[in-house]
Amino acid sequence: MRYAFIVPVLMPLWIGNPASSQVRITSTWECPNPDESHLVRAPDRPDHSFAVFRFRCTPLRPDRIAGLVAKSDEGIGSAEFLGDKQTFRNIEAVTMDNGDKLFYDTTGTNTYEKGVFVSGAGISTITGGTGKLKGIKGKVISKGKPGANGTIWDAETEYSLPK
Repeated sequence: MRYAFIVPVLMPLWIGNPASSQVRITSTWECPNPDESHLVRAPDRPDHSFAVFRFRCTPLRPDRIAGLVAKSDEGIGSAEFLGDKQTFRNIEAVTMDNGDKLFYDTTGTNTYEKGVFVSGAGISTITGGTGKLKGIKGKVISKGKPGANGTIWDAETEYSLPK
């Protein structure tokens, strides 16, 4: 079975009042196929494989956190394909317009029909940041759908900054 390799990425954008305890926002990111990937077939069955990959994504709806605008996301990930299901884990860094970075760890699943991406879902934990984003905490729940240039990820983010 041949899979169109879709980057399983969850891209949040952040906006709100940094003095508040919890802020909730929504955002959308576009992730084309990976810059670099390597797929290895498992020996147990023809529709079982593992992959590692490097990717970059662009915000379609960039918003602000602490006065900064998210400009790009890049990361690395691993995935297991078994039949029409894929499980994945990514480590990612969002770069803001001033160069500050936001880091997160993502896990989730994607669904395929006849090797074509249909939908995805995942959860991210915000693991830290630099500069104005130092000490940020939060989580992201994302849903993926096919797009013209790759995968479109809609994300709901909840975060807090230190006071």
